[in-house]
Amino acid sequence: KIVDAHPFSRAADIAKEEQARGTPEAGYVKVAGGGREITPEYLRECVGSRFSGKKKTRRKGGKGDSVVSSLPHVDSWSSFLALLKILERYGCVVASPNDKYAVTMKGDLVGAINWDNPLLATSLLGLTWDLSSKADEKNAERIREAVAQMSVGDAAAFASLVVAEHSGGGEYYEPKRKGGEDDDSPFSQALAGAMKAASKLGKTQSSEAVDLSENPCSVSTALVLASRLWAEGSDFEDCQAATGMQAGDLARALTRVGDVLRQWSDVVDGDFKAVALKARDSVLREPVIET
Repeated sequence: KIVDAHPFSRAADIAKEEQARGTPEAGYVKVAGGGREITPEYLRECVGSRFSGKKKTRRKGGKGDSVVSSLPHVDSWSSFLALLKILERYGCVVASPNDKYAVTMKGDLVGAINWDNPLLATSLLGLTWDLSSKADEKNAERIREAVAQMSVGDAAAFASLVVAEHSGGGEYYEPKRKGGEDDDSPFSQALAGAMKAASKLGKTQSSEAVDLSENPCSVSTALVLASRLWAEGSDFEDCQAATGMQAGDLARALTRVGDVLRQWSDVVDGDFKAVALKARDSVLREPVIET
């Protein structure tokens, strides 16, 4: 077919125009396309796959490579629409009567985070929450109060929650108890709130059929002890002993902790901003280096 006569030409043109203008919608287009260029032919594949139920695949790698992965088609588009609903629910975008979306200040914060699940990263700081839930709003407020009182070691430990590295037989952090009550330290208070926030977001994503493998929504305490020790000046060997991880794996994980701290410092104000930057500098020292 002649491209100009293709039924999806105008839709593809609009997508390209948004990307060229660098508007907030351009990011949505990128997600919807799964990284592929959105052409009329690609849109036809999406619609064809939706009605046929067939899933096209392609072979990755060089000649003889048997690794096969799915081409992003309607699943990417469905995931995009689901994510858009969640962003609206969390106050990151606002729909207008003409079916267009405006990005809010919360949306700008989420957009500033370059992570697997940026909405999770901001929710852990109490910057975003489900606006329909008063309980979530109160939980976010408690998180912000606790985060504002964190030390450098606390900040590094807290940032490690979203770093997906698994301990190689080391210890996982467990909140201490005093007289049968949970530890009321700023870190433990923030951790309790963060776990609630992650659980709520995960359930929300699941209810909207968002692919959790592409938008992970969980926190892990596997690196809490090592991150705290390292940020507070302990030897690398002591941090390695706390996790049981190989030196290279731990160094890479702590580099990611430093990156989380850098990105968080870009979206917060007040005392925690300075603490996050100081923690980042404390984490990024040999043999941990910024990449």
